[in-house]
Amino acid sequence: VTAGCAPSTVGSGGSTTCSASYSDSRGHGVATWSWDDGGAGGSFTPSAAVQNPTYTAPVNAGDTALVVTLTVNATCDGPSPLSDSDSTALTVQPVSHTFAVTAGCAPSTVGSGGSTTCSATYTDSRGHVVASWSWSDGGAGGSFSPSATVQDPSYTAPVNTGDTDV
Repeated sequence: VTAGCAPSTVGSGGSTTCSASYSDSRGHGVATWSWDDGGAGGSFTPSAAVQNPTYTAPVNAGDTALVVTLTVNATCDGPSPLSDSDSTALTVQPVSHTFAVTAGCAPSTVGSGGSTTCSATYTDSRGHVVASWSWSDGGAGGSFSPSATVQDPSYTAPVNTGDTDV
């Protein structure tokens, strides 16, 4: 049995066409085919029990390429069935890395010296956590509690002694 896949590199969650060929010295056919991805989490269509399935790779949320070993096992239909297997490597590229932060304070308007609660949420396509937070009021003179380096601080606005909003 000889296994292959084309293309041999796909994007995260992408598909490839698997192919298997065989030879039998006595001219027997193949009674069963069985493809396996070693527990990587992908899927075979229409099933893993056909000679040439389409394989859909798992989502790769890691930082580096994932190599999935696709193995096919074939058993001949002769009177004394023999089995053989072969493997091929599929490289699955990681998802694009995106990161977004949404921040806000409620209430969004406070009086001179007033306080508000600020909060931030984030999404990271690779499941990373935020290493550090840093809030700023752009030099207005307010303060963050317990500090400007936590995800959800309280903010106390500066005392405004003028006639304009800060």
